[in-house]
Amino acid sequence: RINVLSEIPEAWHAEVRRWSRINAPLKQNGAPDANEELLIYQTLVGAGEIEAERLTSFLEKAAREAKTHSSWLAPNEEYENALKEFGTAILAHGPFLERFRRFHKRIAVHGMLNALAQVVVKTCSPGVPDFYQGTELWDFSLVDPDNRRPVDYEERASSLRALPPPATLLRNWRDGRVKLFVTSRSLAARARFADAPYVAIETTTPSAFAFQRGENALIVVPRLTTRVTKAPSLPLGDAWQEHAVNVNGSWRNVFTGEVVEGESLPLREVFATFPVAIFERVS
Repeated sequence: RINVLSEIPEAWHAEVRRWSRINAPLKQNGAPDANEELLIYQTLVGAGEIEAERLTSFLEKAAREAKTHSSWLAPNEEYENALKEFGTAILAHGPFLERFRRFHKRIAVHGMLNALAQVVVKTCSPGVPDFYQGTELWDFSLVDPDNRRPVDYEERASSLRALPPPATLLRNWRDGRVKLFVTSRSLAARARFADAPYVAIETTTPSAFAFQRGENALIVVPRLTTRVTKAPSLPLGDAWQEHAVNVNGSWRNVFTGEVVEGESLPLREVFATFPVAIFERVS
């Protein structure tokens, strides 16, 4: 989600200025300063509306490690308390939350697309993909102590045993099972081409990235999706117009079972029913 902000800097700048004006009456003792306030908003874009305790623990650590108003060796409890009170207050401040939720709803969809693309790319690239325990579903942990919460492995195992069809997962993407599905299918596909060489593939738009592993595996994912559509309608097929992946042949999508073929592969077909693709060549 935070990566999306780099695609829309003007909109992000405008929102931060509005939020700062709305929340100005909640500041005490000079806290937060401009950098800290920006950090708070950026954190909430990434993590969503989290519990006040999680946010305030994060802010205490951030303030001490910044060593501007407080530090681990010389804690400024008065300033830290004001900072934490601001964080708690904005999470209950209706005028701010109304605007934040509207902006966050837009960002979250693009963030989901980024996340699924990242899972596919890291799994299918050469080398060994790195997975943090618990991130098989969406994970919105902040730094420690927040990221030391126990992982519910039974939830993940039971979800994996009963995954619904891709269309259902996509409609309910907020519950995280779509990431679990993409992770499991990507790892299974990787086992079939893990030793194959990396081959770069061109697309006709910077908003899609593609590569092959050997002759029989093709990976295609979206990127910079705010350039394709400001308000994503899932799946993304209709957003791609005449853009294509410059590779020929007949290919079956490991996520959906659909076959795409031709001298080049239209992105509107590649992403017709699911937002990321791993293809295996149909012989």
